[in-house]
Amino acid sequence: AGTLLTTMIPAIHKTSNLVQEIASASQEQNQGLSHINQAMNQLRKGTQQNAAAAAGLAETAGELSDQAGQLQGLVGFFNLDVKVAVTSPVLKGTATKARRTLAIAM
Repeated sequence: AGTLLTTMIPAIHKTSNLVQEIASASQEQNQGLSHINQAMNQLRKGTQQNAAAAAGLAETAGELSDQAGQLQGLVGFFNLDVKVAVTSPVLKGTATKARRTLAIAM
């Protein structure tokens, strides 16, 4: 019985050491998974922010497109037909001045 106990004690110590190593490795894995979880949460948050920003940009682009169309309509009202011949000297000077003013404004 004494020799059996003597041979079992080293095996018990070895098993105890292996269990401690497994517990330590499990704790390290738990810490690693915690870091991965934090990184995934940050990535999810960044993705949501990017999606919200993209939606805002798309809405702004649509509004700008609408405003550009309205502006084209308004500016089209002021277009001068250059094919029309102006015979009166007074009207000729006024038309030229209007074209210069319009060119400067653009």
